Amino acid sequence: MKVPVVFDKTGTLTYGKLKISKIYNYSNLNDDELITLASSLELQSSHPISTAFSEYMQNNNIQIKKVKNFENIPGYGIKGIIENSTIILGNRKILSKYNISIENNHILDEENLSNDNNSIIYVIKDNNVIGLIGVNDILRDNSKDIISRLNKNNIQTIMLTGDNDTVAEKVRKYFRNIKNNLKCTSTR
Repeated sequence: MKVPVVFDKTGTLTYGKLKISKIYNYSNLNDDELITLASSLELQSSHPISTAFSEYMQNNNIQIKKVKNFENIPGYGIKGIIENSTIILGNRKILSKYNISIENNHILDEENLSNDNNSIIYVIKDNNVIGLIGVNDILRDNSKDIISRLNKNNIQTIMLTGDNDTVAEKVRKYFRNIKNNLKCTSTR
């Protein structure tokens, strides 16, 4: 019988140094205004993704806005009020939770982000999707070798991730020897 070892993807199999890689903007806001709303809310969170927003804001000299009524929505994302507008950030599941419709171009853009190994964040303002933000991480150089060695020693390796299925499957294929993906729900 193989002994299982579970690895959290972010920060263990990857460097945990998340970066904003792509912004799809569907609003009349410019990209800096969109990212300011998202970052102001995200910086209230303790989720590792918030570091990507913090770094982006520092590198681009963007000032945060005041957030009221901040709320974690475990497994979905976060919510708050900025300048009298309700802002929601989260994965695709958050859309159905708040009964928010999605356009075909959002689905295509989400697929593009997933194909580039991004975690996807929907940006919602007053119940309208105003943007998608892709955040990604770099796989650790030595992690593939470690997984291979463990498997050679009859230790089953399992990846734990909160990413969407496309990203999780790409990472799993990269390692080849990770047999299972365990889906987790972020507590944000």
